[in-house]
Order: sequence, then C-alpha cells, then structure tokens
Amino acid sequence: MPVVSVEFRGVTLCYDGKKKALDCVSFHLEKGKSLGLVGETGSGKSSIARLIFRFYEANQGEVLLSGNPVRSVPLEELRSRVVFASQEAEIFEASVFENITLFNARVRRERVRAELERVGLGEWLEG
Repeated sequence: MPVVSVEFRGVTLCYDGKKKALDCVSFHLEKGKSLGLVGETGSGKSSIARLIFRFYEANQGEVLLSGNPVRSVPLEELRSRVVFASQEAEIFEASVFENITLFNARVRRERVRAELERVGLGEWLEG
C-alpha cells in the first residue's frame, strides 16, 4: 500500500466526548508535498498525526490514505509503512522491547539489542 496522499474530510476529535481537540478539519496533501502545522500547545497539531497513525479514531469525518479510509488499513500494515515521531515520549505499560517495536512481532530481539548498543544504550538496557 504505497501512500500517495493524505486527506482529512471534516474530521472532528473529542478526547472526553465534549471538548473538541479538532473541529471539522479538512485538507488534502498530495504525494511529495509537505504540510507545516503551527499553533499553540493543545491546538491539535499532534492529534492530526496521531489520527493518521490510528492512536486515536475520529469522532466524525474521515482520514484517508491514497483515497482509502485509514480505518480499513490493518494496524500492522499501517504502522509498518507510516512513520510517527512525537515530540512527547509515548510509553506503554509493556516491556522495553514492546515499546521500541510497537508490538511488531516480526522484529527480532537481537536486532533491537544491536541497535540499542549502536546508539550507546546497551548499558542502560542491561540496567
């Protein structure tokens, strides 16, 4: 599933069912184009990325990848093809291995250990 475009059609997101983090957001981003999001803390910038990655589901509207609803893409396939780099640490109640691999069973422990060693975190892992 090569992604050629990202589109939001009237997307609304409410965290608590009441206060809207996003209200009827629409845009179309073609392959090879960039989108800069600027705004105050809490204005919904990170929420847009999290909706694409399916950390959240929209309350209303649709998020589309290459014209297909993001909800129709299996999570494992989506997360193997879309990169998400948050400004905040996302730590799950799981092992270090599971947090690093985002629960992808195809990633081997040896590979994770080797990469942690490569970036200087081998001692940290052993601790």
